[in-house]
Amino acid sequence: MWLHDTGRLPELSYDEHLACLDSLRRAFKKSNIPYIRHFRNTYDDPLPPYWMIVGCLSYGALKQTFYRGAPESIKRKLATSLHVFNSNSNPDVCGDVKILSNWLETIRQARNMTAHHDRFWNESSTRSAPKLPKHRRGSHVTDW
Repeated sequence: MWLHDTGRLPELSYDEHLACLDSLRRAFKKSNIPYIRHFRNTYDDPLPPYWMIVGCLSYGALKQTFYRGAPESIKRKLATSLHVFNSNSNPDVCGDVKILSNWLETIRQARNMTAHHDRFWNESSTRSAPKLPKHRRGSHVTDW
């Protein structure tokens, strides 16, 4: 199974990779999503296919494991496809990984605040505010 290949998440250490697998197994075992229950009842595999496992992960686990563990090239492609650019004119490295990571963390914090009925107005305890790219030229500017 692809999850057991540590090369698929090269930014994770060996111990982090083992913790990731353990977390995925726990999420799989406790999930009550119908297709996960069907898989558990029908097959003997310790983990379901990727598309199923993602469905039972929390946003924080998805960000912490799969985004953080992904190769830089994948992160850059994701940032580029979301038009999160930096000032570098090289199209192969124009996606700004740091800003995208900041945005993902801001989304996680906002989601947690909303889920726990916290307030946003005059909130000063959030750890990171969303950052904007410095590069604000090109066809993507109108999309912002």
